[in-house]
Amino acid sequence: MRQLLQRVKTLSVFALPISITGVVNILTNFIAMVFIAGLGMEQVAAATLATSTYITIFVTATSVLYSISILIGYSFVDAQEKAAEEIGELFRSSLWVSLFLAIPTSLLLWFGSDLLLFFGQKKSLAQLTTVYFHFAAFSVLPSLIAMSIAQFYIGIGRPRFGLFSSLLRLPFAVFFSYAFIRGHFGFPKLDIGGMTCANLIVQILYCISILIFMRFSTKLQQYQLFSHGLRFNRKVIQNILFIGVPIGIQFGGELLVMTIMTYLMSYFGTVPLAASQVVSQFGLVSIMMILGITQAGSVLVSGAHRQNNTGLIKQYSQATQIIILFFFLFVSWLFYFFHDVFLNLFFDVSLPENQLFKHYTLVFFVIMLLTMYFDAIRNAFSAVLRGMHDSKTPMHIGLICLWLVSLPCAYFVAFVLKFGAVGLQAGFISGFLLANFLLLYRINRKIPKNNFDSSER
Repeated sequence: MRQLLQRVKTLSVFALPISITGVVNILTNFIAMVFIAGLGMEQVAAATLATSTYITIFVTATSVLYSISILIGYSFVDAQEKAAEEIGELFRSSLWVSLFLAIPTSLLLWFGSDLLLFFGQKKSLAQLTTVYFHFAAFSVLPSLIAMSIAQFYIGIGRPRFGLFSSLLRLPFAVFFSYAFIRGHFGFPKLDIGGMTCANLIVQILYCISILIFMRFSTKLQQYQLFSHGLRFNRKVIQNILFIGVPIGIQFGGELLVMTIMTYLMSYFGTVPLAASQVVSQFGLVSIMMILGITQAGSVLVSGAHRQNNTGLIKQYSQATQIIILFFFLFVSWLFYFFHDVFLNLFFDVSLPENQLFKHYTLVFFVIMLLTMYFDAIRNAFSAVLRGMHDSKTPMHIGLICLWLVSLPCAYFVAFVLKFGAVGLQAGFISGFLLANFLLLYRINRKIPKNNFDSSER
């Protein structure tokens, strides 16, 4: 028990900066949605469709880069000159991977409003998203480079740097979001397009400044990040893609299911759609915390995997689940006592015309907490397998359970059993339950129960 508590402490200290970095990054989007709420319910509904589509496409690309921190963490346990060279090569190769990923991602986002029309969304809503997607397309490359930099720092055990840089970007992102969404301070009024316009400006400024900093940083000289230019190393790029592509496919495939859920929600009207967007904003904050915990777990497991320490791997797995449990108990407490405070950030729920909106958001909140808890446990199991360089099993299980279980069940409960928008959300939980059982079975197969070598990392 004492050793397990030590793992909880180690994981918490390592994960906290990563989690807060994710929260800070998503906070920009959260605040921007508050600005958009002042434009009306229709703008919020359009933003719901736009952001869900954007996140699906963009996260598919960025999640491929998660493999960088895993591979760097694998090399980082060896304090040798060769390991430092490997880390530098991984960083340079990550920039090439970012460029490769940016091309198809940007093209898809450029035609994002056409995708909405293709999937049967209202033309009036799709037209409101055109500017949003065009700026989003241009922001892809600098955003991917920023992600590569963040993964590099996580891999070398310095996640606080990512937190510092995110806090530095936040006020600029909020300022430009407000200026472009509302058209203040002499800036053009771009409505929801102001979100991605602000992101483009901030990401370009960040990438230029941070790359200059890394070039002249004495603490990073051992990695020779820029000593060989941008040398193309095919083998290293293949290693990044070998682990990263299954992660990207899993995240993209799962987010695509959730995007389809958003599209299905639109059939029940503007109010449920807007309510689901508000709930998702709070959900994204929690998801960022969980992703930070699970990503930290992957890096720590990867180091233990290199040492062939299966006992330590198992302890990190248990520590991740303990942290997740206490986190959701805290979130549930916040929701129970302060839900009206949260909802009033978007709309005045005391007004009679907003009572239906309040009803949907409260019900969706409860369902979301259950769904996210089981999803968090699934991500914890997946993180352990990725840390052991098995990224294909979580991909297969995740995609099968969400596409063949969650989505059909959600559709059946909502449209066949006629439970409507609430049934759509409730039916979606089913696939996560099955995925947890399958992933736990896989972990038990890979980690022998009789091996409890718990030596320190």
